[in-house]
Amino acid sequence: MANITPTFTLTCSDLFSSNLSTSATATISVAAADSGNLQRVSCDDNPQAAGAGILIPLSGVLKIAAAKKIFVYIKHTGIEDDGSTASASDTVVIRNATKGEEGINIVLAPNEFAFFPLGAGLHISTAEFGGGLAITKGGANVMVDYAYFTQA
Repeated sequence: MANITPTFTLTCSDLFSSNLSTSATATISVAAADSGNLQRVSCDDNPQAAGAGILIPLSGVLKIAAAKKIFVYIKHTGIEDDGSTASASDTVVIRNATKGEEGINIVLAPNEFAFFPLGAGLHISTAEFGGGLAITKGGANVMVDYAYFTQA
């Protein structure tokens, strides 16, 4: 068992009549990084042997951990899959692997990131929620960094 500590800070001094400054931190006990270490993959890679772009599969360890939350980190690196070409406008779309546009729909532009929980069981395929987690390209194939963790 390990702890991860996500911290989010939001500041702005010129949008509102008073300065915006807020921060949130949580310590989350996790079993392990199910994805292994932080990984870098292209939108068309098959890191889980479950299909192109599938980051969290519908089977294997995640079916066993269906009663646990999964915490996901994904960052659009701003680089195309050749490893060197800058990707100024191509997006990455994060969706349920089985529900397409009906489920999760997060769009990341270059250098944007997301850290979010998937509720217990939502990574398992159901008629209501779909299942798994996939990325698709919104232009060229780009590289993302990702990791996911099962709550202890």
